Amino acid sequence: MTVYDLVLDMRKTRCGSVVRMRQGDVGAIAVRAAVTDGGARFPLAGRRARFEAVKPDGTWIRDEADVTGPSTIEYALPPQAASCEGVIEHAYFRVIEADGSQVGSTAAFAIEVLPSIEGAGAGESASYSPELDELMDEMRRLIVDGGAKDYSALVGKPTVNGRTLEGDMQLADLGITKGTNKGIEAMFANGKAR
Repeated sequence: MTVYDLVLDMRKTRCGSVVRMRQGDVGAIAVRAAVTDGGARFPLAGRRARFEAVKPDGTWIRDEADVTGPSTIEYALPPQAASCEGVIEHAYFRVIEADGSQVGSTAAFAIEVLPSIEGAGAGESASYSPELDELMDEMRRLIVDGGAKDYSALVGKPTVNGRTLEGDMQLADLGITKGTNKGIEAMFANGKAR
């Protein structure tokens, strides 16, 4: 694995380094970033970091990175980073407090994804967020555990007073009648609804 050592400043001082990888690379490139604030070490103790980038085709990557030292972040680029040929111009790390509040982000660096003869084997470019994927998997598990066979069984069938709205039902079928403004105002007279 090739490791690129970068210095990334929280004040967004331009980073001149370019990380290079080839389309279809898997587990080949990692970034080790020394995080600074105006040149001084930026304290990362008790904080988390997340890698964020927008790929040339508009899809994105958002993934947890490892805080490995008092001012160091390390991240192995996932296969999705190499799925789209071109230059990722704005890759950076977001620093997050333990409570989830955002501290800020580092200067951006570029990732050049070089073409490959086997580029077609890189798979389809898509947005990549393991955290979001985990939430979707959890939702699917909850649906299955709840007895629903698929998500469509839970949507598209609203109920009112325990009666499912289906077909060409009218509001009158549910006991809802047309009202007037005067009637509605009377219902809420003196701040009390009937």
